[in-house]
Amino acid sequence: MGYFKFGKMMEAMELITRMRRDGMRPSGAIYTTLIRGASQAGNWDIALEIFDADGHALNVIQFNALIDGLIKSGRWDDAKRLFDEISDKGLVPDPITYNTMISGYCKHGKLEEATELIRRMKHEGLEPDSYTYTSLIHASCRAGDSDAAQDIFNAIRKSGQSPDIFQFNSLISGLIKNGKLDDAKRLFDEIQNMGLVAESKGCSPDSVMFNTVITGFLQLNKVKDAVPLLESMLDRKFTPDSGVKHILRRVLARPDGRKALQPLLDTYGENIFE
Repeated sequence: MGYFKFGKMMEAMELITRMRRDGMRPSGAIYTTLIRGASQAGNWDIALEIFDADGHALNVIQFNALIDGLIKSGRWDDAKRLFDEISDKGLVPDPITYNTMISGYCKHGKLEEATELIRRMKHEGLEPDSYTYTSLIHASCRAGDSDAAQDIFNAIRKSGQSPDIFQFNSLISGLIKNGKLDDAKRLFDEIQNMGLVAESKGCSPDSVMFNTVITGFLQLNKVKDAVPLLESMLDRKFTPDSGVKHILRRVLARPDGRKALQPLLDTYGENIFE
């Protein structure tokens, strides 16, 4: 498939045509590669033409490749049609199929469809992956439904899994954006209190999480609450991001702000805000 790797789609298609004319049958892997490549290049007509071509047995991998490309391009009707066709072809959607559809629904704000697909997936004994759960949490928060986001987060725990750092970050960020700073701080404290347990599970607070929570406090002018978090962040050798530094410089310009930040200035110097 050298033609394809160098983007020569038409040459690759002509080679497939010659192979079939000469009585040779291209492998399923070749068809899958062509479908995925055409999708990634945005050549949907070619991708669908290859997919619908006679003479090769479709498999779930090929469905997944095309569905993923169609969803990323916003072609929901075609993606949904293909998803529904999987069962019609006597095939069974695999976890990749479901996770691709669910994540796509979430990215485009189709929470009701995503939730329904989650139920169907679990009914068939399959479990959403970490990325899908993160997408659901993010989409729920973006829609202003932080309660639903927390329900999803709790469902991860009930399933026997441990939420990962991306799910913590997504929920904490969503809670802050929805004005639930206390809930966000409680969740953040929960991770810190887990200590080594959190680190062993890859859930130790990272730079993104610190910056997210600190920004939330500073935007609400809760400077005193932000100071201990800044100290903890700097002790871990994390660096405030440009947004946090910008707010801190504004706070420093006020007498009361400088007073609140003085413990940090004494320990780390003013250059930490530059």
